[in-house]
Amino acid sequence: AVDTVDGNNTRIVKISGPDVGSDLPVGFNTVQYRAVDSSENESPICTTVLYVQ
Repeated sequence: AVDTVDGNNTRIVKISGPDVGSDLPVGFNTVQYRAVDSSENESPICTTVLYVQ
């Protein structure tokens, strides 16, 4: 994400899902993130579904 007003002060926040580096169980695993700038403006939630066989 790029914030044209605040520059590189945008951070990515995990909303839900497994922690980075954790083992995922077999099946569908949903991860949700959003970008937040220094003024606390939030992007829409980005949802990714990972399928583990």
